[in-house]
Amino acid sequence: MNLTISCLCISHLFSSPALSRSNAKHINLDKSTILRSYSHFFYNIPILCIDNSVFSNFTSSAIFYSSHLPENLIIDYNQTYNSRPENQPMLLNNITIRNARFLHCKSQGNGGALCHLSFEHWGSIIAHDSIFVDCSASPNSELYHQYGSGGAIFFLGNYSRFSNIYAYKCRAEEDGQFIYLEHLNSNPMEFNMEFTTISKCSEISYPGGYYAAFIKDAEMKISNVNISNCDVKYKYSAMMLTGKHKKNMKNSIFDSNFGHSLIWFNRGEEKKTDIQNTCFTKNGNHEKNRQIALIRFSSEVNFHNCLFLKNFGETFSRIGVDPLHLNLYKCIFDEKFNETDGVVPNECSYEAKEISLPKIKFSNEKLIHLIHELYHL
Repeated sequence: MNLTISCLCISHLFSSPALSRSNAKHINLDKSTILRSYSHFFYNIPILCIDNSVFSNFTSSAIFYSSHLPENLIIDYNQTYNSRPENQPMLLNNITIRNARFLHCKSQGNGGALCHLSFEHWGSIIAHDSIFVDCSASPNSELYHQYGSGGAIFFLGNYSRFSNIYAYKCRAEEDGQFIYLEHLNSNPMEFNMEFTTISKCSEISYPGGYYAAFIKDAEMKISNVNISNCDVKYKYSAMMLTGKHKKNMKNSIFDSNFGHSLIWFNRGEEKKTDIQNTCFTKNGNHEKNRQIALIRFSSEVNFHNCLFLKNFGETFSRIGVDPLHLNLYKCIFDEKFNETDGVVPNECSYEAKEISLPKIKFSNEKLIHLIHELYHL
């Protein structure tokens, strides 16, 4: 059954999800406000479209998907089966989010606003023109695989696209203070992110909460992304990019982030990573240790026309003993960095002055201003 819901305003939902797979297969939600819920609002809806709607003050993920229900992750086969068991996993979960706002959404488990657990790694998420403010994920010891990752979004699937997303003050106990995406099959997940700002994300407790964005085993295209003022005391503050698949990032900014390091390019022996026209400015570490590197790599990485300005500590560090290289082409630094194994500069400059950073604009600046006023951010 298809279901369209428009101009709905509802508050104080309690024990069970309002809409689940048993109610409808395809749901469109438009111009609605859902407030103060103690449970998921959507549960295992195969196709879900959200437009111009607000979710606020949830104590569980507002939207939850699972190809296995938690109680079925461990199944005892203690009978004689003469046919295929009926409790087969669900495969098709396609999510679309547009012009939506997720405010103060919290979860005891993964994904403060949205959790998609497809262990067969089917499913997609397409999100654009949407805001995530003060979303958080903390661990749930009673549920398997619910470690508190993905402060706003936790997604296991095979396709994701994010455009014009604004994430502010999202937090996680484990990986991905704003977003955690993963794919484990041999074919890589396709991950696209553009015109997105991730700001002031942090861990919930120490030690924990690695990376504002954790992207694992995906073929990535990232452009016009601004990650700024993210704060992690124990590990990496901005991004973890891992997997043996092609990665491309361009026209992006990493500004004023603090953590043990900024980015780790991990495991990419088969395909190289290309970073183009990207700025790294005023990033550092809490230990005030100049030996800690800003960027760590255990894969082949190429930087083209990138800017490194007013960062604290070492710039690069190779992890492991493999003969991997980080190549720098026509990059600009404010000072000469120390020689590092595997780092190969080509036509680089070491006399950078103060440079005005390009501004990556979110399409709905008026909405951001309103959110800041309402929540005193």
